[in-house]
Amino acid sequence: MSSSAGTGATARIVFTNRGDAACTLVGFPAVRWVGAGGKAVGDPATHAGTRGPTLTLAPGGSVAATLRIVPVTEFDPTNCAAVAVRGLTVRAPGTTTAATLPRAGKACSGNIAKPQLAVSPVAAL
Repeated sequence: MSSSAGTGATARIVFTNRGDAACTLVGFPAVRWVGAGGKAVGDPATHAGTRGPTLTLAPGGSVAATLRIVPVTEFDPTNCAAVAVRGLTVRAPGTTTAATLPRAGKACSGNIAKPQLAVSPVAAL
């Protein structure tokens, strides 16, 4: 994860084919903050960019998406209603199984004017 003052952080989310056969991925992963007890916090990540091509992953092959995280300090505190979060719930495009990536911090749980999470489509590494 990398960060720049005033712009928030970016994180690369890598998806690896752990199966014995090739698979395909296309589009955007589903990403959302998760708080205590696994409860979703705030809105899901918005999509940044266009869907992109279908990518074929051989066994052991990987692709990645980039996530932009806007810090709670960029939002009106009253509307943001910041709460503690323990990580990000992530699903690969077209799948139903989610994984939680640890990332403790704060996220907005209220009604905010701009997205706090934006994710790119999966792309070749």
